[in-house]
Amino acid sequence: MNKRLRQEDGFSLPELLVAISIAMIVSLAAFALLEFTLKRTGEVDQRVDATQRGRLYMDTITRQLRSQVCLSPIISAMATRPGDITNDNTATFYADFTDGSNPDVKPTADLHKLAYDPITRTMTDTTYTSSWNKAVDPWVPVVPAAPTRTRVIATDIVPDGATPIFSYYTYDGGSPPKPNIRLWPIGAGGIALADLARVARIDVTFRSLPVKADPNASNPIYVKFEDEVYVRAADPNDDAPTPTCA
Repeated sequence: MNKRLRQEDGFSLPELLVAISIAMIVSLAAFALLEFTLKRTGEVDQRVDATQRGRLYMDTITRQLRSQVCLSPIISAMATRPGDITNDNTATFYADFTDGSNPDVKPTADLHKLAYDPITRTMTDTTYTSSWNKAVDPWVPVVPAAPTRTRVIATDIVPDGATPIFSYYTYDGGSPPKPNIRLWPIGAGGIALADLARVARIDVTFRSLPVKADPNASNPIYVKFEDEVYVRAADPNDDAPTPTCA
């Protein structure tokens, strides 16, 4: 027993320090790998979130724009009036979302305004439920001054750099003609009324951000979405088609 008590077998101080140093290096490497993995996992989750919501937003916006209806052969589906203009951040148009089950009933042709707010980074759809008064005007519905409803259809979206949310194009003079001529808003009045009847293509472009993301960050996570909506032509076989409702 005394012999065993006199034994000095075990770790020396240098050995213990070396073992602690190696353990610390391995631990730091493991924590760094864990931090990197968690960061990349979070970025993937954010990108998936932005992608899923962005697809839904784009589908909703383009469905709205493709539901435009013509009021008459001389009145375009795109509209403008005081407070409800058509410009880089706003698209105002007549649309019909009925099921078309009764062809004898004239479409309601409600006025819709898709408006993007750069401060809140949201897009709203404002609906003005119209009514027909054929004794006053058989072609143009009566649109109330106050909106019927306003709903948010997109959140956490921003423009793609200098590209606006909405871009409008008309046909060029080529053969065959292509809708490549950009129509520009005129000051606070938006797209001129005469140019609205010439709109042949509407481009929709935006960046979808993760929820509560900072768009001003040095390297923000976002997913870019862009789509084109073509306005019906009077005669697609015409040598010089025009986006009228005839």
